[in-house]
Amino acid sequence: MDQKKIGKFLKELRKEKGITQEEFAEMLNVSGRTVSRWETGAATPDVKYVISMSKFFGVTTDQILGLQPLEADYYSRKTETEEYWNDKVDSISRSRYKLWNDDYIQFLIQKVWKIDKKVNVLDCGCGNGYHADLLMPFMPEESTYTGIDLKSSLSVP
Repeated sequence: MDQKKIGKFLKELRKEKGITQEEFAEMLNVSGRTVSRWETGAATPDVKYVISMSKFFGVTTDQILGLQPLEADYYSRKTETEEYWNDKVDSISRSRYKLWNDDYIQFLIQKVWKIDKKVNVLDCGCGNGYHADLLMPFMPEESTYTGIDLKSSLSVP
């Protein structure tokens, strides 16, 4: 982050709104000197102020901080597609069964969550019904589990 760029941008935004440094400072509940230090690049605003500024000016926090958007390809891992999960079923099955033990799950259900009446569990993104195998043995009688996953072969009714 370039403090001077941030300061220049904040000053432009403030002037576009037609407010003084003092008015801006009052709005954020900081001193006029603090706003001056931000605008000259001598200091960078704390994140809580950046969020307030973003709302006030109608810009993103990234814009205020001078951050460039990431390339579009970076965002898309294609996790919403069936193809993404096709080769992950075995890996999910092998890795998840080692994460929890029965004593801990029973303790959570009975002592922490205090589930003592039948419940209907809906698990979106169930990943081969892992949570059904984990939770249901300790749930009250007549409890149900419905697992929903993008890949039909992963769903467990």
